[in-house]
Amino acid sequence: MPKCPNCNKEVYFAEKVTSMGKDWHRPCLRCEKCKKVLTSGSHAEVKGHWIVQLFLQKYKKNLIFIAELIELKKCNSITLIKVTIAFNAVSTWIVRALDELSHILTLLKSRHRKEGFYKLINMPKCPNCNKEVYFAEKVTSLGKDWHRPCLKCEKCGKTLSSGSHAEHGGKPYCNKPCYAALFGPGGFGHGGTESHKY
Repeated sequence: MPKCPNCNKEVYFAEKVTSMGKDWHRPCLRCEKCKKVLTSGSHAEVKGHWIVQLFLQKYKKNLIFIAELIELKKCNSITLIKVTIAFNAVSTWIVRALDELSHILTLLKSRHRKEGFYKLINMPKCPNCNKEVYFAEKVTSLGKDWHRPCLKCEKCGKTLSSGSHAEHGGKPYCNKPCYAALFGPGGFGHGGTESHKY
């Protein structure tokens, strides 16, 4: 039987919430900052490997950097769980590495941490509104990540779901009637006028 990381008591199936790879009692899964009870979908865990990949591009031979971050969306706090730095060699690159590490941590702690952090890890941008697309709100279509409400028919503005629409020139359209009317085979009605285009 798994144990809750907060109270260290057994967690039964009927009362469990799974988050961060562990099973918690529902009341035990709380925000570190505001103490609100969280559900498994109300917060996000951000693994440090995004930072590791970016940070170790320059220093991968000499530095091991592990950071596990949790972003709690309900109160917009970021809790730094663990930072471990180990050096294999001592040289002048350490000063540069620590300066860069300090810059990364400053971005995470700043008032504009969301902007700085997500720019740092290259979050995908929505093609419609050009804002960051978070995992919980994304729809993938036409090879890009969109916000759910931003994936709309170019002609009528109807909200579309992934796979339920057609594409022309990289833009989404309703299958019917918009795509068919605009780009489908043209027909002729009475007197030779086109009847399917509008």
